[in-house]
Amino acid sequence: HTGLEIVRMTYFNSLLFLPILLFRALKKLFRLRSGQTDIFEAPFLLNEILARLFALERFYLRFMNAPLGVSLLCIAKKRS
Repeated sequence: HTGLEIVRMTYFNSLLFLPILLFRALKKLFRLRSGQTDIFEAPFLLNEILARLFALERFYLRFMNAPLGVSLLCIAKKRS
């Protein structure tokens, strides 16, 4: 045991789950950029769109857990 109690666990980055899944599948299928990260500097307009999507997700995650996503968020506290 770790001595931690899970307070909340949810997926996040769920709004982009399908586009990222498609991108990664195509990348694997065509062996594009193998061994490299998916991280790149986004153009201004794309960055603005992504910022708004993350703001929307941050809002709804206050009230519910996401059923799927690209990342997992776990909040834990030390057992008393």
